[in-house]
Amino acid sequence: MSTLSTAFCCVLIACSVTRGDSPTKGNSLFSTEVSPSGAIKLQYYANDDNSRQIWVSDSRKPANCAMLYEYSRSAKALVSDDDRYIALTDYAGSDTASPFLFVRTSGVHYAAVTNVDIDKLVWEEVAKQYKVEAPFDHSYCEVTCWLGNSALLLHAWGHMSGEYALDTWFAVYDIRTRSIRFDLKSVNDRDVERFKKKSANTVSHGKALPRQP
Repeated sequence: MSTLSTAFCCVLIACSVTRGDSPTKGNSLFSTEVSPSGAIKLQYYANDDNSRQIWVSDSRKPANCAMLYEYSRSAKALVSDDDRYIALTDYAGSDTASPFLFVRTSGVHYAAVTNVDIDKLVWEEVAKQYKVEAPFDHSYCEVTCWLGNSALLLHAWGHMSGEYALDTWFAVYDIRTRSIRFDLKSVNDRDVERFKKKSANTVSHGKALPRQP
């Protein structure tokens, strides 16, 4: 059995949460994104009480839709080129942002991959590399882009108030092996540099940890 097949067998299939077959009453559509293949759409809805939802719909049959995720502040989802996965970053608060992964079960239905905690893996690696306590009291990890159909470029940053700060840190999450790797040379340099610019004028929150080579 292939590594990929094994990984699928370990996934706890938690059916995507749906409330009927349409967005919750009272929600208004504020953004729509089309997957790279053009086959599905991601639709972002918001309610006056600040509840927000991301729905997946069939581009050819808009009525065919299912809720992917519900959040309260801000979130960004990215679909893999083959539509098999959706990676999502939940910017849940002013002190946290975390990545999540969903796998297609059928049609527009996706389920959360629960056999791995990507956020935990990232901060374990940061703690190991810099020999510091992590995650910090302000810890952010986001998905920046897909690398093919089975890997994600992750960007992490944050600080432990008054002690030290991680300016910007990159890693690749491999879906097939469920592990973090650092072969950033395999990543398009423009992708990395584009996100490094985000930290060019950051406010200092403590002693800066060394940049990645």
